[in-house]
Amino acid sequence: MFVQLLVLGVISILPSGALGSSAEEKLLVLTVATEETDGFKRFQRSAQCFNYKVKVLGLGEEWHGEGQKVRLLKTALEQYADNEDQIILFTESYNDVFSAGPTELVKKFRQAKSKVVFAAEAVAYPERRLEPKYPAVIEGKRFLGSGAFIGYAPYLHKLVADWDGADEDSDQLYYTKIFLDPVKRRQFDRCSGTRLQSMENMNVEYRDLCRQNPECEYYFSIDVQVVLKNASVLRTLIEQNKSILTPMVSRVQDLWSNFWGALSKDGYYARSEDYIDIVQRQRIGIWNVPYINNVYLIKGNVIRTKLNQYEMFRSGSLDPDMAFCANVRKQGVFMFVTNRQPFGHLLSLENYQTSNLHNDLWQIFENTEDWREKYIHPNHTYALKGKNIESPCPDVYWFPVFTDTACDELVEEMENYGQWSSGNNQDQRLQGGYENVPTIDIHMTQINYQREWHKFLLDFVAPVTEKMFPGYHTQAQFDLAFVVRYKPDEQPYLEPHHDASTFTINIALNSVGQDYEGGGCRFLRYNCSIRAPRKGWALMHPGRLTHYHEGLPTTKGVRYIVVSFVDP
Repeated sequence: MFVQLLVLGVISILPSGALGSSAEEKLLVLTVATEETDGFKRFQRSAQCFNYKVKVLGLGEEWHGEGQKVRLLKTALEQYADNEDQIILFTESYNDVFSAGPTELVKKFRQAKSKVVFAAEAVAYPERRLEPKYPAVIEGKRFLGSGAFIGYAPYLHKLVADWDGADEDSDQLYYTKIFLDPVKRRQFDRCSGTRLQSMENMNVEYRDLCRQNPECEYYFSIDVQVVLKNASVLRTLIEQNKSILTPMVSRVQDLWSNFWGALSKDGYYARSEDYIDIVQRQRIGIWNVPYINNVYLIKGNVIRTKLNQYEMFRSGSLDPDMAFCANVRKQGVFMFVTNRQPFGHLLSLENYQTSNLHNDLWQIFENTEDWREKYIHPNHTYALKGKNIESPCPDVYWFPVFTDTACDELVEEMENYGQWSSGNNQDQRLQGGYENVPTIDIHMTQINYQREWHKFLLDFVAPVTEKMFPGYHTQAQFDLAFVVRYKPDEQPYLEPHHDASTFTINIALNSVGQDYEGGGCRFLRYNCSIRAPRKGWALMHPGRLTHYHEGLPTTKGVRYIVVSFVDP
């Protein structure tokens, strides 16, 4: 999802003397990293700050897939198979950082009273059909996640001993099947003397860090739906010198924000008379409010004194965020919101789907501005004004529309779906079941993307069409929109043809000379060819009568384009 900034933990570093050596000796961190990315270096720095002993597996290997992690872990655990005191934490390293030391981590693990503890997730992945087999939970997340797990070495060794899968296989599916299979589960139970458990996560809560460490001056919390655009947000909040302060953020063109201006009699939301003015920044300042959420800064000394309770996020039947604010109010601590500067906005995640590879692609309706920023070429605004549009052939227009990210994710989404057509004339996806000029492709309808694709065409292509073809108005209707794959040994070219459209949009999804050689499009009537399509640029041309055209041979590599037959 659109995550701009994620900071969990305290804004300080525990001194090395505060860590217990016994925990450091008994805990070994194993991680897989085939290359030293910026994320990996960040992980290493955090491990060094907290004195973790880390062993990196697979460095320098070519990456093949998630199963590679299980293979490497299986080999690494051989030497610890008989060491009953050795605790192993296996974790991701590209996207994770440590926020506490080994002492706290081992303490939390032992409190679980299990030999192996997995992280938990909100969604059953990679096979949603397994969801009904999971046991119900009273609170927390329900489904096993393979991103992090901890256990005693002999039992982790037993867990991966039967792995014989390929590097391209799913590690999470392997662990999930053990967790859900009654026979395998019982076999594991007999070996371990306990049950395989899942957990929500083992992040040490802020009170266990800031409360115990006097060097913690501030605690900054931010949820995933917060997009911060102001690089000075922390400095600005600290300068206000408040016990608890939140930067005001709201949904784009909406009144939904991260604070309440008043409470109803039963302690729920009530709109204050100045709420709208504050959210719309008609009034600028700092206000004492009864409820904040999503992002806030707390002084460390407030956590160690007035908020030094263990149940700050519990209060009757209230949700954790409401319970926290209710308990803060009971302690007489004021919460403030500031809108003195624009800080960012909130994402709408209620309908966020997690069943696809790149789920952000489907966010064009719910989070339009973030979708635009991520996927639409920064120079596309010129095309909307009729500028930065080239005409390489008569009545053929060429303009930037997609970012590299959009192109890459669309290709990866289709390859992940994998059900490419055969390239034969018989095609049951079509009404009538016959295709005159077949390609090897995947339709937008197959990945349930036709609604989002129509909005893309309507918002970002139709205005350019009307600029370049004056007097023509379009609602960007289409029957066919699809990603085509050209390969020398599969389908290298496309014979001359007309399109079943009033006009056609053809967007290059990768780069000639880098990803493939050859390719391009030739318009026979004009003997005019575009032999170096630019990644992310759209070719727009009439589909019938005048623009008889062919796809030129791809001689090396793989070429991808996305084609839309508009107004058939």
